[in-house]
Amino acid sequence: MSRLPKTTEIYPNVDKLLDSTWVSHPERYTRFTEASIKIAGGGDPFHGSDIDFINFLSRAAKGGKILDVGCNIFFGLNPSGKYSTPVGTLSNAYGIDPALTDLNNKLLEKAIAGRAEDLPFLSNSFSLVLSKQALGFYPEIAFDTYWSLMEMLRVTDYGGIISIQIGEGAESKFQKNVDIILDTLERIRNQEEVGKKILTSNLYDNNLIIEIIKE
Repeated sequence: MSRLPKTTEIYPNVDKLLDSTWVSHPERYTRFTEASIKIAGGGDPFHGSDIDFINFLSRAAKGGKILDVGCNIFFGLNPSGKYSTPVGTLSNAYGIDPALTDLNNKLLEKAIAGRAEDLPFLSNSFSLVLSKQALGFYPEIAFDTYWSLMEMLRVTDYGGIISIQIGEGAESKFQKNVDIILDTLERIRNQEEVGKKILTSNLYDNNLIIEIIKE
């Protein structure tokens, strides 16, 4: 049976990773706020294939910090007794979710309420940034795709990885979501300074893996 990797380094609470000069930008996501809260849920618990995948990505992160964008831990444990996020399982994993509050949540030291489009973290803070059943399921329905990708690229460190799980949301189909994500990523690569950080982007099954250049 596959096991999630254990880390021995002591990682700080999430508040130590915040940018003290950060200013919110609600104009990036206001039109999606109601939809984001509505679709937020516990997600599916990790299964064998998920654990293997997180194992792989954790090794790729080389002990660096991990950020789960749309971690959905507001709703606590799934009936299986497993979280749908690596937050709480991996000591180097952190999370952010628009529906997160302190109700029924014991992981506040590693997760905060917030939006993918407006991450309050310092640039280049994470070796691995992932989004599971969030951005890739609801682009332009519950997330502003452009600003979400811009922010995920910004906080991913040089030599790091972004992993976006893509699937069918409530009002969208898989291929449409793939097209939205890839088209937006190409726009950023061609037009924005942060796009220069992109080394490669490839779709493996239903996971888009974006590799970041080494500085």
